[in-house]
Amino acid sequence: MLKNNVLRKIGTISRIVASKSDIKFKKYNLQKGQHIFLVRVCEHPGSNLMELTQMLNVDKSTTTKAIQKLEKAGYIIKIHPKNNQKVLLLFPTEQAIDVYEHIIDEENIRAELCFKGFTKKEQQQAIHYLERMCQNIEAYK
Repeated sequence: MLKNNVLRKIGTISRIVASKSDIKFKKYNLQKGQHIFLVRVCEHPGSNLMELTQMLNVDKSTTTKAIQKLEKAGYIIKIHPKNNQKVLLLFPTEQAIDVYEHIIDEENIRAELCFKGFTKKEQQQAIHYLERMCQNIEAYK
């Protein structure tokens, strides 16, 4: 097997999960890929745009557009701290927290499907290998 096949398989899994998530979360008025931004804001309330951009490994304009749409949909509140009016802190609304629970449930279902037929040890090994691969790719300049 060619080494680049691993990246192709990871890409395939990512596209399948993203596509199914986009369909599933349409009922919450979430557009393509917005759920990942909503999840991170719920898990890291008070983070700013730059922190969110780094967490998700996307460009700043992608983050900005997604957050603007989430704010317009009533999922995100932007707050300027009193000591720094240049910074915007992001907080989830109650609506976001309610939807977050559904998103996490769906993520857990998808993870269970990914690991169907794997032993606990195989699951731990797969996660370990994927974490190492992420570290290797992130370190590459």
